Amino acid sequence: MAPDEYRLLAWRLDSDGQLRVIRLDNGQVVSQRALIPAGAIQAAYLREPEGDIVLVLEDGTLQRGRIGFSRRFIDEAKAPPTLAALSPGAVAPFEDGLVERTAEGQLRHCSVVAELKKPVALNLGKAKLVAFAPRGKRPVVALLNDNGQLHVGTLRSLQSKDTGKTTVQPVLKQVPLPEHSRQPPWRMLLTERGDSLLLVWRDGHLARFDTREPANVKLAETLNLLDNGASEVTAIGFAPGRETMLVGDNQGGLRAWFRVRNSAAETVDGAWLLPIRELPSHNAAVTSLGVSPRSRMILAGYADGQVQVSDVTTGRLLRSASALPGQPVRWTALTPKSPPIADSAESAAETLAGGVLALSEKDLWQAPFDPGHPEATAPSLFRPVWYESYERPEHVWQTSAADVTAEPKFGLWPLVFGTIKATLYAMLFGAPLALM
Repeated sequence: MAPDEYRLLAWRLDSDGQLRVIRLDNGQVVSQRALIPAGAIQAAYLREPEGDIVLVLEDGTLQRGRIGFSRRFIDEAKAPPTLAALSPGAVAPFEDGLVERTAEGQLRHCSVVAELKKPVALNLGKAKLVAFAPRGKRPVVALLNDNGQLHVGTLRSLQSKDTGKTTVQPVLKQVPLPEHSRQPPWRMLLTERGDSLLLVWRDGHLARFDTREPANVKLAETLNLLDNGASEVTAIGFAPGRETMLVGDNQGGLRAWFRVRNSAAETVDGAWLLPIRELPSHNAAVTSLGVSPRSRMILAGYADGQVQVSDVTTGRLLRSASALPGQPVRWTALTPKSPPIADSAESAAETLAGGVLALSEKDLWQAPFDPGHPEATAPSLFRPVWYESYERPEHVWQTSAADVTAEPKFGLWPLVFGTIKATLYAMLFGAPLALM
């Protein structure tokens, strides 16, 4: 399930193969269609915010695709009367989607699009878990079947010189699991670069595999994610960028883990997976984790209906609300667009452009949300911060990056000392010249 950035629609793919498009203002189903044969999905893996999805079906095939949102503006002169009569902020269904009258008076149409590639035959038994990382032309795939067998490898694309057609061939090998429990792993994750595979059990046991060479996968390390009195991992996922792992437990604890290179690390890849940051906790089990596609914010949902927005880099609690009192939160999402200033003359629909969503078994809750500047705190400005993939906490000034999910680094000391150094060198040459 995923929402669009204007919080008008959400798509939901169920295990029966039905793709449903839902209005977020009233919960009604706008459209519904069979994306794949009924009851065919055994395992699924979604990469947000790109919308890349990987499905393993009952017939033993793997199917890749993308589910996302399409937006266009409708010509006012060609619009039906029902759309032409819309006032700013009003919404109406149209062609398997919704049309909204924007604050500027335009008719913006939003709908869900789904594209699936040709299925790839795996025939590795009934799938229980699947993970995927799009590493160049040879994406990495990991599959765990119901017999507890783990298979890891790549999808190799072959192009025929005669016809020019491209076929995808899976190259997967079985990897032995570490002896830990009779129960199979509960969750499986692949990092964004596809160089680390993480298997997590409910009791907190984790096995990390080095998958830099998918043809030669090695067990890198095993560890326990729980050492704070909790007995069970209840939620797990990646922070934006899919390198920092978030772990929530049944005591309401929430931690951020990522790999740290160290010469003392006795692992095959020379790195440790370490608990870098304790995030704000709550007195109920963490049941859901949602991430922002354009910042380092996360949204945690709890068993008592509470939701909390936190910043992963600073560990700062931004907002907390009792969204669904007494109902476990099953799904959470942060919409990417930032809301405008509250006292602006924008329409109500535009005001709700950015916000938080939480879903229980029967209710959907949403609210506008203005995060401000969560990355700018006194400790992050003047104290060393342990940034993702760094070997230690450091003072760093780096305010721009090629990726919107990169951590902004606002350490002021490099800026202060750089300014002082530049001033001294300028005075060293400038003062004698001025005196002469």
